[in-house]
Amino acid sequence: MHKSSKKTYFDNPGILLSACLSCFLLASCSPSLTVSLSPDGSGALSWRGSMSPTSQTLVRRFSNQDNDAGGSLFKAEDIRVSLALAGIKADSIATPDSATLTVKASIPDANKLPADCVRFDGKAKKAAITLSREVLAASLELMPPDTADYIELLMAPVFTGEELAPDEYRELVAAAYGKTIAAELAASIFTLSLSCPAAVTAAEATKPAQVKTAGKTANVTIALADLLTLSSPIIVTASW
Repeated sequence: MHKSSKKTYFDNPGILLSACLSCFLLASCSPSLTVSLSPDGSGALSWRGSMSPTSQTLVRRFSNQDNDAGGSLFKAEDIRVSLALAGIKADSIATPDSATLTVKASIPDANKLPADCVRFDGKAKKAAITLSREVLAASLELMPPDTADYIELLMAPVFTGEELAPDEYRELVAAAYGKTIAAELAASIFTLSLSCPAAVTAAEATKPAQVKTAGKTANVTIALADLLTLSSPIIVTASW
């Protein structure tokens, strides 16, 4: 799954945007990503996510870590190396506790990110972020085998290529891992914050995402089950 022949697609620091998303789509406690943009089109990324106790137990069982309950589920150095091999220099990767992952990185030029996942127009004072199935699935190529395996445990259609409605996907998870995991998935929300160079004057997000503004930031929320079954791209736009 980690074929060197595909690495050239990721030789750009911007793929960290989708890599961060993939790293914690497994998290049952709602994960969050902040994209901060500067007037010159550069910026920064900040990611945080934590697994619930039930998710931790599931991952440890399937990864043969039952006897290492206090150890971190994520190997920060392995993730750093995998990102570096793809041409990404993360400012920091940390595991504050056994089931939490935080990642921070700089964006030299938002308009050079792959798949046009971020578009910045300083003159028009507009920015857009696109979340698509293709970008999310491709990011798995970056991850160390252990981390990629954690993500694949949830059999998310966004990675498998299947077409399932959110309720059908929740039923699949319940059948495979139990109602507790399915209930946590149903209650989980992914938050994307787009911080602009000045106060946001308008912001929109295509369904099923919802957006609210506060000062310089457009805060977008997406039900995690909706994101994991994404069939059409979600586009978030903001003006300032």
